[in-house]
Amino acid sequence: IRKCRVCQQCLAASMRDRIGRAIAESMSPKTSVVGVTLTYGGGDIPKALMLHYSDVQAYLRRLQHDIGPTRYLAAGEVGQKGRCHWHLILYLTEHQQIRRERATRIHCKWWTERKKPIGFAFYEDPADVAKSIAYAASYATKGLQKKGTERTIESVVQQSRHPPLGHAYFQKLAYDAALAGLPPMRDLRYSFPGNVSKKGKPFYYFLSGASARNYLAHYVDTFERVKGRFPSFKHERLERFLDEQD
Repeated sequence: IRKCRVCQQCLAASMRDRIGRAIAESMSPKTSVVGVTLTYGGGDIPKALMLHYSDVQAYLRRLQHDIGPTRYLAAGEVGQKGRCHWHLILYLTEHQQIRRERATRIHCKWWTERKKPIGFAFYEDPADVAKSIAYAASYATKGLQKKGTERTIESVVQQSRHPPLGHAYFQKLAYDAALAGLPPMRDLRYSFPGNVSKKGKPFYYFLSGASARNYLAHYVDTFERVKGRFPSFKHERLERFLDEQD
């Protein structure tokens, strides 16, 4: 079944997929999460009227030049007053540090153009990582509305892609299942400890796209290496994946 990427069902599934992978990226005990908000200053400057992802790319280049490769999720929004701003989730390793004043608006040497500040940066250490990630990832569909046959996009979401966010976490899940001789996750559905609704029910996420293929590939490779044969469980997604490899 091909996704239309326009209806509310597809948009909700896309948002849930982003949230799940973004939370998975934060699950390593050696990873710390920093929330960043980038705004444009100096009044109604032209850059504040349209989302320019190139500004965020420049910010990330300068940041990574100073502290090294950094995984990220970036979501840009056009606010109610027509001004743009960006929400970022940065995944830092134990060897990376960002000097900042907690939850304080500052001029930042990475958020510049021609060495001059183009706005302000707010840095914070989220008290609830999953909630902060969900807030940022929600912009994946917040600004996408369908009007007749046209779509208006008032948000932009980008993230680390090579490999996709959450890759290491899902590889470990695949490895652990294969090593134990267990089938892959049922329906490729997963959840996180403590990530529950107000009623105490766990939030479930579903692997899809490249993340699903990478998970299944690692599962099959590990299973074959450890057990000396291909897995033969009755598992629709696994069977489909194996058929595609023939």
